Amino acid sequence: MNVNAVTYVTIPQEEYSFLRAEIAEIHRLIKKGLLCEIEKPSGAVKDMYTRKEMAEILRITTRKLDIIIRRGDLQSTKIGGSVRIVYADYMEYLNRQRNMGMKRK
Repeated sequence: MNVNAVTYVTIPQEEYSFLRAEIAEIHRLIKKGLLCEIEKPSGAVKDMYTRKEMAEILRITTRKLDIIIRRGDLQSTKIGGSVRIVYADYMEYLNRQRNMGMKRK
């Protein structure tokens, strides 16, 4: 089992605002279909996403995401009472989806 450690970083307020704006722009590009993969920049970026966040990134409903998780296509981790998706598992899922699309052509 792959276990990821959580690192907390203190970020100055002016940099925090910039990072939030950059992440929001990446999500906007993904939603428009202009970006299909999030490159993880160095620095303080989330390593885990909630179901809602992941559904927004993938531009699907949380219900569809639950089906994908239940099928075993996307790995998730339950922490307390909430389900989290690890960034590495998300990237793995994207690569599998991309490879499946290439095989069909």
